[in-house]
Amino acid sequence: MIRRNKGFIKNFELQIFLPTIGIHLEREQVEEVLKRLEDKKIKKIDENALVQSLHILKEMEMEEPDNQEDEYLDAFVALGGKPNKEGRIEAKLLIEIIKDDFELTINMEEYLNSVESSDSLDFYQFCVLLDASTSGNPSRFSSMLANRGFSVLQGSLFQGNQ
Repeated sequence: MIRRNKGFIKNFELQIFLPTIGIHLEREQVEEVLKRLEDKKIKKIDENALVQSLHILKEMEMEEPDNQEDEYLDAFVALGGKPNKEGRIEAKLLIEIIKDDFELTINMEEYLNSVESSDSLDFYQFCVLLDASTSGNPSRFSSMLANRGFSVLQGSLFQGNQ
């Protein structure tokens, strides 16, 4: 049973909790998340560990073939990441684009703190954020973000050459 008003759930309760927030997983997927949490020495799931769980789920999803990885990757690269999913993108640039250009009201600073990344995002953190900001349907948004990010980067590349 999920404990109420304790601020956390135990790892074994994750399989019960996730469907209550609309995340339906196979037993093997939950076991893999729990294994990865255990590898990180996380024994109970509070708000930060839940974000880590979502990050792990996104990593697992991206490891599977036939997903929306291409759109995520295009946007990530357009914002300064590398095509091999390495590198990091500046959080400041992403915040600017999401808040100013798309007028979305995402508390990105809070998210960045929860994944212990205040200055930049790796590919998987970027994907989790993109999913969170688009309710799991990032296609249109990631395409616009890729185009907008490319424009911003292109402008910054040529500013010094004028």
